[in-house]
Amino acid sequence: MNLLLVNPYDYRTVQSNPGLLSFLHVLESEKIPYAMTVPGPVSRDGFKYLEMPANTVDVESDNVAS
Repeated sequence: MNLLLVNPYDYRTVQSNPGLLSFLHVLESEKIPYAMTVPGPVSRDGFKYLEMPANTVDVESDNVAS
């Protein structure tokens, strides 16, 4: 099973949310494959983030990182 976590929060907000970080640690420790969307730029810190455009309703933007 692969999980896609659709997340409305930017990277800094994710990093300051202990409940969400704890959940990601559980997924990592249980070796459950997942990816989580994060609007705007992200830092690679071991978790599997999918960088999304900061404005997701911007139909002109096509630089979604994979």
